[in-house]
Amino acid sequence: MIPTQNILYIGPYREESSRGFYSYMNIKALEKAGHKLKIIPLFSYGKLNNKFSQEIEHLEENNLDKYDVCIQHCETLDYAYNSYFKKNIGIYDFGNFDPNPMVNSNVILLDKIVVSSENKKTILQNVLSQQLHQNIIVSPQLININHIRYKEKKELDWPDKNRFYFYSELDFSEQYDWEKLIYIYLTSFMNKNTGLIIQTKDLEEEKIKLLKNQIYSMATAAKVKPVSSAMPQVLNGVYDEENLLTIHNSVDCLIDVNKSNEPSYSALCFAINDKPIICNKYLTTADYFSKAYRVDGMICNSSMIYNNDIMNSSMNNYYYTLDGEQLKNAMLETYQNRYKTKNIDIYKQEINNHDISQINNILI
Repeated sequence: MIPTQNILYIGPYREESSRGFYSYMNIKALEKAGHKLKIIPLFSYGKLNNKFSQEIEHLEENNLDKYDVCIQHCETLDYAYNSYFKKNIGIYDFGNFDPNPMVNSNVILLDKIVVSSENKKTILQNVLSQQLHQNIIVSPQLININHIRYKEKKELDWPDKNRFYFYSELDFSEQYDWEKLIYIYLTSFMNKNTGLIIQTKDLEEEKIKLLKNQIYSMATAAKVKPVSSAMPQVLNGVYDEENLLTIHNSVDCLIDVNKSNEPSYSALCFAINDKPIICNKYLTTADYFSKAYRVDGMICNSSMIYNNDIMNSSMNNYYYTLDGEQLKNAMLETYQNRYKTKNIDIYKQEINNHDISQINNILI
C-alpha cells in the first residue's frame, strides 16, 4: 500500500480514440485508488467526445498546493523534466513497431517510462541505452472488471440472433489488415450462418458509401454471389463506452486486425464476457491473453504520415501483417465451436492483471 499522492496527469483523455480510452482508464484508476489529481487535456488527432470524459472533467478544476508526481501521456518530443515534481513519469504509447531513436532523446529525462505490454518494452529497449532499461515498466491497459462484468447486457436491435457474428474495430487504412479480413469472410463464411460487423471511426457518409461499394466489388472479383443479409456491416462513429459494450454483447468473436501495437480495450471486455479473441500473435492483445487465438504474421515495411517532416523522412515503420490462411482457420475454429459449452472464466487469471487496482504499480 503506497501513500496518497498528489498527481498532475497530462493526457488525451478527451479524444475519441484508443489512446483516449487508455488515458481515461488510467485517470479513473488513479482516482479510485485514492490519489488526488489535477488533469490537463492534450489534443492531437482524435475526435473529441465530451460524453466520454464527463465523469472525470471535474478533475480539471482541481488545483493542488503541491504535486508529487507528473504523468505525461504525450508524444515523446513533448516529454519534459521538472524538478518541481518528485517523480516524472512518461506513458510511451507509440503505435508502430519501430520507434524512432531520434525522438527518444527526451525519454532519458524521465524517472519512469510506462508501456502497456512486454512486447512494447522489448521494442523500446532496442532503441534505448542499457542503463535506461531499468526505468521501463509494464502497466497493461486497465479496466474496472466488475463495472463490465455486472453491467446490464444490452444488445443491438437488428442482428439476427441465429447468426454467429465476427466483430472487428478498424480504420479503413494501411494500419489494419481489413481487406484480408473481408476477403476471407466473403469467400469462406458468407454462405454460412455468419455475419461480420465492423466498427470504425466517424467517417464521412460519402466514404462509407464508397467502402460498401468496394466490399461488393471485392465479392464480385472473388466470384462470390453477395448475400445481402450476410454482407459485412459497418457501424460508423460509435466510440463511447455504453455503445461499445452494447455492440460487444451483440457479437460472438473479436478479430483484432490492427498491424500496430495499440492497447485493446475491447479485448479486455471480450475476455471478461468469456468470448473468443483472434489476433496477431505479435500484438498487445496477444500479450494480454495466452488463450487467445494467435495468428502468425510477416513483417513488412510501411510508410506512415506524420505532421512532422523530420520524423516523416527519418522513420522506418514496420508492421506485422496477418497470415491469411491461419486467420481463416482461426475464424473457422471459433465458428465450429459456437455450440460447445463455454469454459467458465477461461481468462479469469489474466483479466485480474488488468484490474484498475493495479495502477499503483506505476507509482512505486
